[in-house]
Amino acid sequence: MKRLLFGGCLVIVLLSARFISDGFCCGTALTQETSRMNTHCVYKQDSGKVLRVRSGDLIRIELDALGSAGYSWHIDDLNTEYLELVSEEVPDLSGEKVGGPVPKIWLFVTKKKGTATIRMDHYRIWEGKEKTTEHFSITLDIE
Repeated sequence: MKRLLFGGCLVIVLLSARFISDGFCCGTALTQETSRMNTHCVYKQDSGKVLRVRSGDLIRIELDALGSAGYSWHIDDLNTEYLELVSEEVPDLSGEKVGGPVPKIWLFVTKKKGTATIRMDHYRIWEGKEKTTEHFSITLDIE
């Protein structure tokens, strides 16, 4: 459990891989004022889009990586003035086929009004960013 304070309102967010991956999306998160905090789910096909959100909303990004080949997604220069990374999770895949894509889930909270872009790159850590195979970005218009 993590406690966040935004605009005088204490927000309690339960963080666990199971909670995040099992239907936390999309709709209203658990808060003391549920009408003020929404969860917005973002997937690979949403890359390049602009999403209108409110300050205090949760942004849940889920992307598949080729983990068996050593690839993973990496956040590129997060603007911490407007966004906070709350969690980064890999759901339990013990019952899945070996060698398949591995989903990874990031949960961000918007901190204040403005515009921020979340950029991510898909590469092998030992090869570095210059060997990126895919890019992902979503721009947030925070009201």
